[in-house]
Amino acid sequence: MRSKERFAFREISDRPIMVSGNTHGAAVALLLLATGPLPAQELVTLPCGFHVEVFADSLYRPTDLAADSSGNLYVATGEGDTGSLPILKFAPDGSHIASSPIKDPDGIHVTASGEVYVGGMYEVSKVEFPSGTYSRYANGFNNLSSIAMDSSGTMFVGENKGWLKEVTPPYGGTIRDTFSANCGAVFGDEREDAVYYGHWRSEVFKYAKGVVTQYSDGAPGFWDLTRAPGGVFGTDLYLATGDIHTIGRIDSEGGSSVWATLDYAPGASLLGIAFGDESTLYVAQPEFGRILVITPTKLELRGEPTLGSTVTVELKGRAGDGFCLGLGTEPGFVTKHGFGDILIDPTSIFTEIIDELPPGGTWCKDFQLPSDTRFVGRTYYAQVVIVCDRDAWTGTVSNRVDLTIMD
Repeated sequence: MRSKERFAFREISDRPIMVSGNTHGAAVALLLLATGPLPAQELVTLPCGFHVEVFADSLYRPTDLAADSSGNLYVATGEGDTGSLPILKFAPDGSHIASSPIKDPDGIHVTASGEVYVGGMYEVSKVEFPSGTYSRYANGFNNLSSIAMDSSGTMFVGENKGWLKEVTPPYGGTIRDTFSANCGAVFGDEREDAVYYGHWRSEVFKYAKGVVTQYSDGAPGFWDLTRAPGGVFGTDLYLATGDIHTIGRIDSEGGSSVWATLDYAPGASLLGIAFGDESTLYVAQPEFGRILVITPTKLELRGEPTLGSTVTVELKGRAGDGFCLGLGTEPGFVTKHGFGDILIDPTSIFTEIIDELPPGGTWCKDFQLPSDTRFVGRTYYAQVVIVCDRDAWTGTVSNRVDLTIMD
């Protein structure tokens, strides 16, 4: 159990879906809510080209997060509670798949092959989904706080105000102290024969093949860390900074910066962080009982694309210095020219150049499709070019959605 003040649970949903589970004879009820926008009063600062929504709501103090190769998300619940509480498994669309009870869950690691390991109290268990059954993998730890594995399959266990411990596979192998680290956050995966750790301080350390080096000394105090898998997030380390309300980022040279700010009510925090894939980042906010999901700016079409019908184009996210959106018959008809101009193909039905997104980060426009039967089967492309810095033309993000007119 992490030595942090217990959080007060708040139910903030008025549209719950009941999911029940049993944890060692103790009934536990969980309230889950589909993806939706954040309340307007909350202050969110994201990089240009990104958007944040609620992924799962009304959970019981969610903390540690991990994802498998299919994008399913595993969530440890009950921060600060020593009872038997569920590990939840969610599909990428936010639907609840399964649960498994673990005593005071702290730390989740999912291997590339899909094996799920969960730390709880003084031991690490291997959990089977969807059955929820589990078996002991290793025990004898003191105030376990997080777990990780490197590319060799060696497990590392972080002890809060204790040691970083190394567990050599298989079960029953050697458990040895490696470094006295006050180690509450550990990250490692199959991409590297090393783990990264640190806690409640500004340093991040790297442990590889028996050697400890300081990876970064400029990171804000943090509770959890993970490495981005590539794509729009790059391959840097990302940090959940607890009560500081930010997502930090550490580059390959050890340089740190604030990547995003999620500034909520006093006492709120960001504790768990995990990538679902190259375009999905999750963070856990225990006091509000929810998981947030950060994705590239979304471009969506609503309505049936039939002859003469009205379809709505919706854009969600941060646009920096503005964006240009249009609907046309040729893919790529809205492009960013190398000299700083946005070029629009004359075949487009409509175009809009917007200086900035309105408060709340959502922009909508309705447009009417042609009613002539000659357009049946024709495909149109709704495309947006997002401008992060109009002068330097940096950070431009392009999104496109296709629709085909039906009879």
